[in-house]
Amino acid sequence: MRENLYDEENRMFEKFDIQQDNKPFIENKCPINLGERGYIKLEYNFDGKKKSKSSSKNFISSKICYLFDFKIFEIFFVMFFSFTFYDLLITFIIYHDIKLLIYFLIIYFLASLVQFIIIPRCVKFKTKRQFAEDLRIILNSYVLIKVYKNNTKKAMYQAKYTVDISGTLNIPNEYKYAKIKEVQIFAKNDFNKFVENFKKINEYPKYDYKLMYDGLEIPIDPSTIYSLDSEDDTYSINKCTSFFSIFLLQWINAIYYKCSKSNKCINIYLAKLLTNEMTYSPTNFTIHGKTYVLDSYKINPLENNEEFDKELENYETKIREKKEREEEIRREKERNTKTLSYFENGKNFEIEVYKYYETVYIKFDSYSKSKGHKRYKTELGPYDSSIKERIVRKDKLTIYYPKGFNTRIEVIRGLDSYTVTIGDDYTETFPYYNA
Repeated sequence: MRENLYDEENRMFEKFDIQQDNKPFIENKCPINLGERGYIKLEYNFDGKKKSKSSSKNFISSKICYLFDFKIFEIFFVMFFSFTFYDLLITFIIYHDIKLLIYFLIIYFLASLVQFIIIPRCVKFKTKRQFAEDLRIILNSYVLIKVYKNNTKKAMYQAKYTVDISGTLNIPNEYKYAKIKEVQIFAKNDFNKFVENFKKINEYPKYDYKLMYDGLEIPIDPSTIYSLDSEDDTYSINKCTSFFSIFLLQWINAIYYKCSKSNKCINIYLAKLLTNEMTYSPTNFTIHGKTYVLDSYKINPLENNEEFDKELENYETKIREKKEREEEIRREKERNTKTLSYFENGKNFEIEVYKYYETVYIKFDSYSKSKGHKRYKTELGPYDSSIKERIVRKDKLTIYYPKGFNTRIEVIRGLDSYTVTIGDDYTETFPYYNA
């Protein structure tokens, strides 16, 4: 039985190199320059849900946090009730006053309720063996990403390799707890193009991010707390917690949590790089003297995107043909359109009379700060080459006779506005641009 346990432990730690733990805490930083190489951080979690807006777009390093974060004012608040209780207890012992006993019982009841704000929530810690196994698997895992629509139309992001780029981390023996908070994903910025192409033919796609090891999906639970020095299951609520709680001295335990490094928790942030380039992992994790030796890279078992590629090609062909038709129409219109007359008055208005094939049109644009940009366009009639352009000015009235069609355009200038009349169908008054 002992030999079997020994063999099992050797298999679990076969990728570990035992070294002496003589370094302080070293937080991992990104070991490569992602920006210069055109890599971006992807914005989805392994459950396919988008991260919160507050999530950093940059590499997040592991950090030291409180195992249970009790505020200083909460501790002092509980201390007040505790001291009041013991003051009443001593006074009652001295004077044996029945009123003091009633106050003493009331305060004990209230203090017990108040004390709950600094009692750790009930948590079962996972063992250091489970932590070693979970971390080893995650460090040697690979990432697969799919986008899909209605569970039928789907495509896989085509990255050949997954490389762990979590960097260098050292957790010395004095830190006893850890959480694996997140596995960050970085990829070439062509990932955005991949998603945009999928959205062209499938609106509102869903995302499927999977962290895989030996063909099995690895769940990530950021709330799990590991006890780094315990071989057995332990709990946040223990005999010590119960003792301090019964005697209203839990504030002593809370101060110990605040001050002791052994009750600090290391929030571990890992990182994976999806790439088509052969890159070797620069990760070096040492925890309580054990250095994790991991694979240089993982080859991603990819599915082909034949169906998606064919659908995208058909879509892009239709778009290209549509643009070609529109461009052909535009050029044909341009070849057969000719400006006959053009009238304007500074910033106030522009009047263009033009013919398309043998039909004459008029386009009027006015500008003012109060009314903005006003437009009027209409067909005048058939083109007549014998009609010449004329302009007649009489005091505050200007009359335009355009080339190619017999119509009259009047502009009457007022004190702070002008009135435009085009033929018998259009009349409107506009303020001057600076009015």
